[in-house]
Amino acid sequence: GTLLGTPGYAPPEAWVSCESVGLRGDVYGIGLIGYYLLTGRDPPDATDERAQDSAALIGELQRCAPRWLVRVLGRCLAQDPARRYADANQLWRTLALSERASKLARASSG
Repeated sequence: GTLLGTPGYAPPEAWVSCESVGLRGDVYGIGLIGYYLLTGRDPPDATDERAQDSAALIGELQRCAPRWLVRVLGRCLAQDPARRYADANQLWRTLALSERASKLARASSG
């Protein structure tokens, strides 16, 4: 199989078999877009050790994003597809709920 898409944004499973990439692979790519938007840096390519270590990417996000967003993006960037959101709809619902909860917490503490 041939890798389709942008290599730096491909999920880890795409490097093993393109047939194994599904909606959770898209969620991984969305997580990397979030990483790019928040850090201003392209995600590491597959040959970079950070690409195999989502904890390193999450560590970089912790310096520039609120905790709730780091948690959401961290789940998107899980190496194991089963640990990611099932699809973009589930991710979107989680983002909306997390942001709302964050706003409520800020309002009640200030």
